Amino acid sequence: MSDPWHHPHKECRETLHLAKELGWPAPVKASNHGGLVLNCPESDPGCRLRFYSTPKGVESWARNARRKIKQCPHVADETPFDRVERLLGQAERLLVAAETELKRQDAANHALELLAEADGQLDQVDRELTDLEAEFEAAATAEQQLAADRDLLVEDQEDGWTPEEFVEKASFGLRTVRTELRDLPARNPRHQAGTERHDAAVARVTSLRARLECL
Repeated sequence: MSDPWHHPHKECRETLHLAKELGWPAPVKASNHGGLVLNCPESDPGCRLRFYSTPKGVESWARNARRKIKQCPHVADETPFDRVERLLGQAERLLVAAETELKRQDAANHALELLAEADGQLDQVDRELTDLEAEFEAAATAEQQLAADRDLLVEDQEDGWTPEEFVEKASFGLRTVRTELRDLPARNPRHQAGTERHDAAVARVTSLRARLECL
């Protein structure tokens, strides 16, 4: 089954993602123009949005659509700055998950290398394995903490995600943050704080992607 929240245009896709996060029902196919119809949680005609397959002026249309979604009175009372901070928190937790998984993989790979070289070096292997046990225990502790916070991660997250999946999901959230910040007053202290957190998280994404390319 195709994803009802998918759209070929990036701007429309991000608009649909915003509606999903704010609790709007999944869009339905329109009967008269081949696109999608998105209704708010109360199916208020005044909040209805129509997604065409190839909308004209898509960036301006999507910006106005996101504003309409955020102004809908039938969703949770979340300010734009609240949303920015929530998305930043999600992205930061996803990056921690990616870093933890990479550490676990590093420890496992290191163990395999040691076992391959174990012939004739059993004494050295014993010392290295003792260090590895400490690494595994540290990774297990980090994974337990991640599991305790799992309910704070993005909706529909599944166990067994790869570092690449964690990083890409975090990157998607950060693109949404950047779009949100463009529409918010730059002089507000929360804007500056959100921008700094966004830039720091983007730097971590870049670092993690470079590391993943070397694997």
